[in-house]
Amino acid sequence: MDHQPPAALTMRTPREHLPGPGAYARDLELLTDMAPAHGPRLYLQPLAAGADNTRPLNKAQEQRLNTITNPTRRLEYRLSRQLLQRALARECPGRDNHQVPAAGPLLLPPEWGRYAAMAHSDGLAVCGLYQRPLGLDLEPRNRILHWQALAERWFTPREQACLAALPPATGKDRFLLLWTLKEAWLKATHQGIANNLQQLQLTQGAADPSRWQLSLPANNSGWQAGVLVVSGYWLSLLWQPEEPSATKGPAAPAMPQAPPWQLHTPLQCRQT
Repeated sequence: MDHQPPAALTMRTPREHLPGPGAYARDLELLTDMAPAHGPRLYLQPLAAGADNTRPLNKAQEQRLNTITNPTRRLEYRLSRQLLQRALARECPGRDNHQVPAAGPLLLPPEWGRYAAMAHSDGLAVCGLYQRPLGLDLEPRNRILHWQALAERWFTPREQACLAALPPATGKDRFLLLWTLKEAWLKATHQGIANNLQQLQLTQGAADPSRWQLSLPANNSGWQAGVLVVSGYWLSLLWQPEEPSATKGPAAPAMPQAPPWQLHTPLQCRQT
């Protein structure tokens, strides 16, 4: 087993991402100023933009939509799938949308050369595309919830102790951040919450409480992670960097090179 220490993640005061003019237009926004350089591309869409009637869902997605009775949930489902559809049209032109799953892991046909990840929460949808496995999650930072009870049920004793030592407002904020990181990991590895949410751990450093350490279980080296704030949401992303020898999928359309993450430098997730 690799006994290297876990990577350190510095938790600075978050700097809000302020979308530029047209960022929330009906045509999807590519988050070039947020994505890791040479990493996954992220696409954002607020639910307030409404559904795009020019992009129908595939048959399986329509069947899934018909099982959802809550109007807000129906809109979230439709808009998030249309967001993914537009992102795929940009990066994988000419592919058949009927091959996109309606639910569960977003496993695209191998010949597309892309992995997909998607999340939506309280008015915002985001999806990511990359040549390697990835997962993402987002949560509004102002969400009202009994986070201490959730932490006691799902987090490790050390994580609970770190959160309990913080002021209540900060503890809730860090709980939501850690939750999105854990959810992103489960989505990237296609695992359920039960017995798996403690695989990814984020704790304060013993010597410097301002530095947080991120670690994954053995045999999961090589992953990277990043977190940022988008319009009041925590957005967390985990991905496997592309290996130099890996077979590359179809080339994506030329786009502006994305600079590093604004808030936190991507970090190496090492084995504990």
